[in-house]
Amino acid sequence: MSKLSPFQSSRRSVPLLVCLLLGAITLALYWPVRHYEFINFDDPNYVYENAAVKRGLSWDGVVWAFSGQHEANWHPLTWLSHMLDCQLYDLNAGQHHWTNVLLHAANGVLLFWLLRILTGAMGRSAFVAGLFLFHPMHVESVAWVSERKDVLSGFFFILTLWAYVKYARSPNAERVPAALWYGLALCFFALGLLAKSMLVTVPCVLLLLDYWPLQRMTPTSWPQLAREKIPFFLLTILTSGIAFFSQKQAGAMAALDAFPLTQRLANLPVSYLHYLEKLFWPHDLSALYLRHDFWPAGTIMAAVSVLLGLSVAVIVGARSRRWLAVGWFWFIGMLVPVSGLVQVGRQAMADRFTYLPSIGLFIAVTWAGCEIFPGRKAPASAKTGGGILPGALGFILLTACVTASSRQLNYWENSGTLMRHALTIDPNNEVVGNNLAVFQYQHGDRAGAWKTFQQALGANPRSVDTLDTMGSILLEDGNIKEALARFRSAHDLQPNHLKSLLFLGDALRRGGNLAEARATLQQALQINPASYQAHYTMGNVLDDSGRPDEAAAQYRQAAEFEPANGLIQAALGASLISSGHRAEAPPHLAKAIQLEPENAKLRYQVARTWLMLGNLEEALNQYRLALRLDPDLLSALKDLAWLLATGPLEDLRNGSEAVLLAEHACQLTDFTNSLYAGLLDAAYAEAGRFPEAITAGEKARELYLAAGKKDLANMTAQRIELYRTGKKFHIGGR
Repeated sequence: MSKLSPFQSSRRSVPLLVCLLLGAITLALYWPVRHYEFINFDDPNYVYENAAVKRGLSWDGVVWAFSGQHEANWHPLTWLSHMLDCQLYDLNAGQHHWTNVLLHAANGVLLFWLLRILTGAMGRSAFVAGLFLFHPMHVESVAWVSERKDVLSGFFFILTLWAYVKYARSPNAERVPAALWYGLALCFFALGLLAKSMLVTVPCVLLLLDYWPLQRMTPTSWPQLAREKIPFFLLTILTSGIAFFSQKQAGAMAALDAFPLTQRLANLPVSYLHYLEKLFWPHDLSALYLRHDFWPAGTIMAAVSVLLGLSVAVIVGARSRRWLAVGWFWFIGMLVPVSGLVQVGRQAMADRFTYLPSIGLFIAVTWAGCEIFPGRKAPASAKTGGGILPGALGFILLTACVTASSRQLNYWENSGTLMRHALTIDPNNEVVGNNLAVFQYQHGDRAGAWKTFQQALGANPRSVDTLDTMGSILLEDGNIKEALARFRSAHDLQPNHLKSLLFLGDALRRGGNLAEARATLQQALQINPASYQAHYTMGNVLDDSGRPDEAAAQYRQAAEFEPANGLIQAALGASLISSGHRAEAPPHLAKAIQLEPENAKLRYQVARTWLMLGNLEEALNQYRLALRLDPDLLSALKDLAWLLATGPLEDLRNGSEAVLLAEHACQLTDFTNSLYAGLLDAAYAEAGRFPEAITAGEKARELYLAAGKKDLANMTAQRIELYRTGKKFHIGGR
């Protein structure tokens, strides 16, 4: 058996060293994300507020991932990857980020290995992989947890190309038959589509590889090569149909009246030109580039002229430089699904859309760049090496990319840093302003939040999303009148906007306008009969209307469309009790807790339902668990304090615990809310602290009178008289 010479051994180890170096630099570049937070843009719906995902991997979760269109997409493999992260790391944002980084690093290493096998040009392959790994335009795909679909689909995309190359170059006598490699390529392609439907252009990329560097395409071979791709095209057609249906059903697809076809066609060349600009000179990178209502005719014509000129030059030069055509049309073609012809969302373009298309451009630029240097002209086989001068220039460019990416990465630390940076680029971006306001509100800066909201409305007074968000915050604060005003304004602007209808319907219900609430939700269900939110809210309206049987039917439909939602199961259990089917309720309560054991509000709802069943002990247990999860949950503080102070069963009452809970509720509301101040007197009395009970009762009575609640003020006065005689106040029992 012959031994390798030291020189041969060294040559064989170089690719491995390149892989290690590329991976190590990538991990070092993205090391800070271990301490980054989730972003309040998509991340709530994708991960930390998604009940199905938070539960981790389960059979129910697999069914959920494959059976529905969630967040206007059908990408079950992506959902499963998020579930696996939650299974392993719970909601540790840094670990979720790190999964993206590891996938990105793996993609870059695989890309280098693929290009080296395809072309034999190790230096150029390493440079393309380096650009892919370190380019600032790719930071968004890696540092944004919700863009797991980019890095995950990229992983299977590169594996698809690798398996296809093995198939195309497999001699008939090889131990692993070509058919097996073909089947593997098809399997990897299917997995990639399950991660992100943007891979629908892969069959065309395979045809480009047939042209170069596989050199399989001739004037007589292309019909056979096209037939060879039929199974890939069938998967593309199937996935495109599912994606179109998903986005249309979710209301994410902009209608032609919102963005006419002429605007979409005009935006296409301009966005392509902006992609080229930012890939060559990455500046002013933002989390969201809002679509313009129109582009000046001169800008459109200039963009069309540049793109046509480049395409003609590429076609003319393709005879001697096939790599140029492959790289250019790889870039152009892979961007088509996200070019805006079928508009999803409000973005004109997005950095993340370049994640895989840019590989083609990097290949074209790299091979073209090597022709600049004397003696480095790349033949059709592209197996020539590099040199000191191009190597030095490549090192400088990659170092610049690492530096720029590191700076761009800093903006992704949290929603505040990201949205503030985006506003410096476009101060009139109301979507970004809306998200910044939410971040400020959630971090206690209410004044700053409302100022940012007003600025967002000033930038776009017709922003339905901003009005809806303001209304939802007002509704959460109990300001139903102001919330309704915002929701009505949003509805007037877009009468068929599903999200606005859902908000408006819920606000109308809470305000007691049940007839209008029902009509509003019926309109929402006409727009999307599969909306579980519409069925759930309609169930709440019917429940409040004293129609529990009809409410239960709506909750069942909601559960059918969203089986992993615990709140729906809890509501169904309560409606079954109200409709006289008490024995059917407990399984739904148990399932609700099983689905979302860490949801404090759900525990609160389940506790109230156990009260309806008369099981005080289990109700107390669920209230306490809710407060363990969220010690500041006012509704649970109120109910539990009142039950412990006034409950009918003596052995379940606890005055000292009731006092602690009531005092905490009053502290949270600055002792100014009569609803919570009225807890203190009963709690003090149960604890035997009658002088304090009298004082607290008199304060509560004043607050009730100031709020115009005379009945509650009179009831409090009656309790005070009990305290003066040394008696406690209990509801029933003894």
